[in-house]
Amino acid sequence: MKLRKYIVAGLIGIVSLGSCTYLDKEPDTEIDIDMVFENKTKVESWLANVYSRIPNPGNDWLNTYGWEVFADDLTASARWQQWDWPNITKILGGWTPNTQWAGNFWDGLPRKIRQAYIFIERVHALPEADLPQKEVDYMKAEARFLAAYYWWQLLETYGPIPFRPNYIAPTDFTLSDLMVGQRPFDEIVSHLDNEMLEAAKQLPPVW
Repeated sequence: MKLRKYIVAGLIGIVSLGSCTYLDKEPDTEIDIDMVFENKTKVESWLANVYSRIPNPGNDWLNTYGWEVFADDLTASARWQQWDWPNITKILGGWTPNTQWAGNFWDGLPRKIRQAYIFIERVHALPEADLPQKEVDYMKAEARFLAAYYWWQLLETYGPIPFRPNYIAPTDFTLSDLMVGQRPFDEIVSHLDNEMLEAAKQLPPVW
């Protein structure tokens, strides 16, 4: 009985000691945003992540987004359901008010737009890491073009949208910071057309 008490007391002491040691430990495995933009590999990874919502011309347009399936140019087969094609049920009349759309642009694209703007604001040359200013300028142009392209996807899908380009909402935002009204379709198109054109001018020529 005494031995059992000693074992329990010892275990409690070990757990307590371990907890104190853990709490006192510096978070040396955490990376903050400033560290990201001081490392070439992480800079390239950030930009690659901005690229990640470019639609796959096969699976995304045909399957996930379903533009071709929804159009008159393609007759969808009910047998496609066995491969988890999410839009076939809708084509066959199974659309209800609770049906989800796999494109999910409102969730994903504003995140990529924000990431693009943060990249443009924070990326800088790292000569010692072989990231010269010329390469940084190209990367900024790529991010600028991608942000405009993602805005266009939202506009094309939903029509006039809440539009506030080149704006990064603060992390401690208030609700009023996010209350952005819709803008006219033609006005947004004109802005995005100029953004893509100016970004393309800053990129190296493709022969």
